[in-house]
This record gives sequence, structure tokens and C-alpha cells, in this order.
Amino acid sequence: TVSALKPSDRCPFSTAILPEPIVNNPGIPWPGQNAGILGAIHHPQLFKCDPTADRLDIDGLNLVEGLTEVRIHDRQDLRQRMEAKFVESLRNDSMAGFDKTQQQALDVLRSSATRDAFALEKETSSTRDRYGRQKFGQSLLLARRLIETGVRLVQVNWPREPGDLNRGNPLWDTHQKNAERCRDVLCPTFDQSFPELIRDLDASGLLKEILVVVF
Repeated sequence: TVSALKPSDRCPFSTAILPEPIVNNPGIPWPGQNAGILGAIHHPQLFKCDPTADRLDIDGLNLVEGLTEVRIHDRQDLRQRMEAKFVESLRNDSMAGFDKTQQQALDVLRSSATRDAFALEKETSSTRDRYGRQKFGQSLLLARRLIETGVRLVQVNWPREPGDLNRGNPLWDTHQKNAERCRDVLCPTFDQSFPELIRDLDASGLLKEILVVVF
């Protein structure tokens, strides 16, 4: 809905999900994570990543060596010329949506500001330490950078832990050892990183104009 009614005017994509989709045990994708009847053109951008790495590398976000912006433009122009008659004769909503999605992908490659948002290595070590060097904390830091770049809505999912797809207390779904899980793992992680996100948004003035929801 955000993408359809209030698209970003500063970023090639309006909504983003990171660092991974939500799955139920034993690895079943949870429904409702896309734009539904609005169509694929409005699906949020899913960035599967490990932001704890020293340098964040996301497939399709960086230019291949030797592929300049001029070459991208020339390739796009050639494709459009070759497809012109075909597209004209078979124009429909699905093809229009595909064209827009393809254009968004090209815009991401051309947008140095967008690519720069993923450059977590540009943050100071002390800032990254403040958020916590775990996946959730670094995802919140990345979310803040994306919001600053102009993304309208960023959803940060609590990341899965190794081997927890067959466990009785995955994520916050603590059917077993609830007190221990909250005390030793979940709350310490959240209590370190979330306040830092709020402090940074407040310091930059962004907190006055954005809504932060935790559930």
C-alpha cells in the first residue's frame, strides 16, 4: 500500500524487508509478506543479507566490473528498440508491471545514494558497537540508513538462529524455557539495539516525522 499510494521521491524503491523473510517451523514461508492483490510491482524489496559482515555484499546491488552507466544506458536502449513492436502488440498490465520492476532495478544500479546506504563500513566502529554486532542490531542500523536515503517503510524481521527450525522456542515463540530465553538471548539483544535506533532518529530529527512500530 505504501508503494502504491506514497512512493518514495528520493529512492528507487519505497519499501524494504531485511535481513530475511519470516518463516514458520520447519521453514514454511509465512503468508502476507508481499503486496497481495496490488501485484508484484508493489512487493517490498527483500534484501537477504548478513549485516554483521565487515563489508555488506548484496546480489544485484553493485555494478559488475567494467559495466559503466553508459553501457547500462546503451543496453537498455537496445533492448527497448528490439522489444518495441512486441510490447506494442501485446501491451497488458502484467507487462507494464514487469517493465516498471525492471526500471526500478536499473534505477538502483544508477543510484549511488541508494548503494551508499548499504555501506555499513562507513559507520564508525563505535556506532556499530552501540547497536550491537549481532544480526538484529546491525539490521536496525541498516534500516536507519535506508530511511535516511528516502525509503518510506523498512521492516526488520528478527533473524533466525542456526538450527532453530526444529526447536521448540524459535525467535520470540518461546514454548520452552521461556524465562531463560528472554533473559539470556532475546531481551539483551533488543535492549541494546532498539534504544540506539531511537536515539539516532531523535538526534537527526527524523523521529518527529516517522512512526516506529515494534510487535
